[in-house]
Amino acid sequence: MATYDLDVLMPFTEANCERLLEAVAGLQPRLSHTVDKRPLQLTAGELSSFRNLYLLTDLGRLDVLGSLPPVEDVAAVLRDAEWMDVGGLKVRVLPLEVLIQVKAAMGRPKDKLTETELRAIANVKGAAKKP
Repeated sequence: MATYDLDVLMPFTEANCERLLEAVAGLQPRLSHTVDKRPLQLTAGELSSFRNLYLLTDLGRLDVLGSLPPVEDVAAVLRDAEWMDVGGLKVRVLPLEVLIQVKAAMGRPKDKLTETELRAIANVKGAAKKP
């Protein structure tokens, strides 16, 4: 399974949008869903009305998601997220079970394939835990 973007789950509060703008400031962020891929020149206040934001940066594509159907309680998901080390940076990632639910709900062929692969990973992890 390969991925070519980074998905971030973030409530679109003005404070979070301010942090996002600071984080991508040096990465030449551009709006990926515009024809001309125009530079991101929106304020945190303007971004706070968004539901999702799709960016192209010098490091690759960044999808910032305000919700994650079928998950309704984003705060609970974030509380239950697992910590991982990614290149020396500690980040929270969705629990495998939640990611499987999300991929199952998407319904697209590529998500169904990913769901199958994630279920296989979950089975291997479950078997490894058994004595």
